[in-house]
Amino acid sequence: MVVAGEASGDLHGAALARALRAQDPSVRLYGLGGSAMRREGVRLLFDPTRLGTVGWSESLRQYPVLHRLFLRVCGVLERTSPDCLVLIDYPGFNLRLAEVAHRLGIPSVYYFSPTAWAYGKGRAERVARHVRKVCAVFPFEADVYREAGADVTYVGHPLLDLVAEGRRNPEELAEARAALGLGVRPGPGTAGGAGPDGPVVALLPGSREQEVRALLPVMLEAARRFGEQAPGAAYLLPLAESLVGTQAGAFVEDRAATAQVPVRLLPGQSLLALQLSDQAWVASGTATLEAALLGVPQVLLYRVSTSTYWIARMLIRIPYIGLPNIVAQRRIVPELLQGEATPGRLVNEALRLHRDRAAREVQLQGYDEVRARLGEPGALARAAQVVLQVAGDEAQPGGVPAQAEGAEAPRAGGEDARGVVRP
Repeated sequence: MVVAGEASGDLHGAALARALRAQDPSVRLYGLGGSAMRREGVRLLFDPTRLGTVGWSESLRQYPVLHRLFLRVCGVLERTSPDCLVLIDYPGFNLRLAEVAHRLGIPSVYYFSPTAWAYGKGRAERVARHVRKVCAVFPFEADVYREAGADVTYVGHPLLDLVAEGRRNPEELAEARAALGLGVRPGPGTAGGAGPDGPVVALLPGSREQEVRALLPVMLEAARRFGEQAPGAAYLLPLAESLVGTQAGAFVEDRAATAQVPVRLLPGQSLLALQLSDQAWVASGTATLEAALLGVPQVLLYRVSTSTYWIARMLIRIPYIGLPNIVAQRRIVPELLQGEATPGRLVNEALRLHRDRAAREVQLQGYDEVRARLGEPGALARAAQVVLQVAGDEAQPGGVPAQAEGAEAPRAGGEDARGVVRP
């Protein structure tokens, strides 16, 4: 049973499912996730990715739905008794689920475990008490969890594999540029604004509704101002797949259509958008690491509610929130947070990357350091091996019981035809 609750977890769950089947085609997978996991053949009981929230105050609004979902999943877990429970990120939900699984005698593997290295060792100790194995994606993450007493395997970061798989060859990129009307470009991270059509900027405002509503207007106003000083600038907006067909997705489409700058929508194609771009404006999250691995200069920005921000400041014990900066343990990428995440500040940073080759080179050199610290390729295969080993130790005859496939979803406002819970 695999449980992922957000868009990034869905992508990592899908990649892990593919790796599991590559090593053992007979493996049976079911659980929670989104469209990416569904495409990889994971039998989804529910899709919570469209409930994505960020922050404490925002999560409170979804609590009734999430609580009903949790109770339902606990029931499915008890009835189906999987050989292994794989937890992917989503700590508010998955930490509690790990405790339930432990009481039921079901072994669990935490992949993308809670960020104990940011919040302190309390989370790591809680994981160590209830989880059979931790698959650490960062070396410093492995150290924190080992110190807390967890059984840890450092597998490395799967984005090394996923970004390599998603790289387009020069001919494919040329075709994509032509189809989008971008003209011929020398390549990501190297153009520096040179080219017949001006700079191309990727806009990645996040995969959660609150992120998009907070950051996209800032990005579009910054784009208008940036275009005044960088003639011919064009913008690519890879709408997160989890937002397609939602109110947040409609918000993005409407804002893009009415923007005062040329915005091309590329739903679910963040890697392509980054490879076509000279720089990226990115919400804090997985996309910052994607940009780093693809060698695309970037500016990070983020906004949450005031209450969430102050709670986070009291709890978080590291100086950065951007993954490239966290991995390098120094500031490589500029971070514009809360009141600093304004169109004016964003334009200033973007123009610096556009005009100052030395500034771009400093960031690109920092990316080399990030790549070196993420370990070797093959993280997905190593993680799959850990999961299959834990599952093999507990293997039971009979596989996934029939009631897993027909499990009833929790009712809030109802559910759509794909099983997505509506608040």
